[in-house]
Amino acid sequence: MKTPGTFSHPENSMYRGKRRFSREQLIFVVQVILCSATDRVDACLPTSSGLKMTADLTFIAGATEAAGMGLAVLYAQLTGDGLGIGDALAIAENFDEKLHHLYEEAWKRPEYYNKRAEVPADSTGITFAEIYEGLWPDERKIAETFVSEVFSEYIAGEPGPREFVTE
Repeated sequence: MKTPGTFSHPENSMYRGKRRFSREQLIFVVQVILCSATDRVDACLPTSSGLKMTADLTFIAGATEAAGMGLAVLYAQLTGDGLGIGDALAIAENFDEKLHHLYEEAWKRPEYYNKRAEVPADSTGITFAEIYEGLWPDERKIAETFVSEVFSEYIAGEPGPREFVTE
């Protein structure tokens, strides 16, 4: 008999916990994945690098694809079902497009953003989200969307396609 509140893992899953992730835990993990990609992209922005390079677009594509893979792997490991990188990024509000847009728009006015990045003497600092206001992706909101879209059955406790339910 299955212990209440526990579940069996999909076959070959890396996750070995005794309980399902909560919605908030999933949002946290997805947000970490998204923030990791955004952090890599910020290295290519005027306030970080100062030099726009053609290789940046390849670097950004790699960062966004890694995020998509992270989302797809998380989904597969917890549900036993598959999700492609492109699908994961599309469900995550076209996250790859948001990062490309951030990069392209930031480089249209590098002086403006570098000026915004200057920290007044009486300040403790400014965040990239504040510097690139309106361009910086809201990773928390995107993570909430992603979790709601792909993990609703998992959160509800419904077995995935390869999850074993023992009675």
